[in-house]
Amino acid sequence: MRHVRAAVAILSLAAAVRAEGTEQLLEILDLHERLATNETFQQQAKMLGAYMQEAQAMGHDDRVRVYRSVLAILRKIEAAPAKGTAVAPQAAGTGAPDAPPAPKPAGETPVAVLDAGAARLEWFKADSLDKLPEVPLRMSLWTRDLLSMGEETDRDLPPSPDAPSAARISFFLEAKAAGDHAFTVQHGGNDFRILVGDRQVVDLPRGGERTGRGVVHLEQGFHRIDVLLRYDASGDSSFAVGVLAPGASENRVVTRSDLLLKRPPPVTE
Repeated sequence: MRHVRAAVAILSLAAAVRAEGTEQLLEILDLHERLATNETFQQQAKMLGAYMQEAQAMGHDDRVRVYRSVLAILRKIEAAPAKGTAVAPQAAGTGAPDAPPAPKPAGETPVAVLDAGAARLEWFKADSLDKLPEVPLRMSLWTRDLLSMGEETDRDLPPSPDAPSAARISFFLEAKAAGDHAFTVQHGGNDFRILVGDRQVVDLPRGGERTGRGVVHLEQGFHRIDVLLRYDASGDSSFAVGVLAPGASENRVVTRSDLLLKRPPPVTE
């Protein structure tokens, strides 16, 4: 995963929003997430990351050609029938890219295979959780427990601590048995919200209670979870998210192994 994180980290959307080619960048980031555990992608992630970094200094037309080339490579990796199949890099600008797959609505149980160990992390410039921009300032992977001490050296802190910022951590959680699941939150005093599918389970407004609990009935299977938080320079970014599953005797922190990301299902003969 270290090459995946290195490649994703350089794709700052702050620059992308200011230049054309945003659609290609967004699709590249989406493919990064879906291919996070693909061996072929991991082998080429460092090279592709360097390729994208070089594109930032290019003119508009050359930069868009690089984006299209990277997209073509990532689509070939995603469509490869065999695990570990090598995909040769394509020259910039050659071939027309295929149409991207239609996005699935939030909260839908995924048909694809799920892999543990990471969630999608998006940072936004926003002073409210009610109206997040469509395009994030930064996009990467959250690869640890849902627990943050809010330290200045934390790599997952927002890109601009001096301006109001909001984060969204998205993943799938498996309910191993049907029943009521209790989600608990401790946070540093800023806006904090948890959505399960399209249901708001926890909502703690800024300056209010620093602990909260919400209960939701989940059927057995996989469920989309969105953890939203917002704070500014005067706030404390520390937080912890726990879950109490049916039949469990005590609440526990949502760990890295609980975080599930989608990847394409295996190709069958």
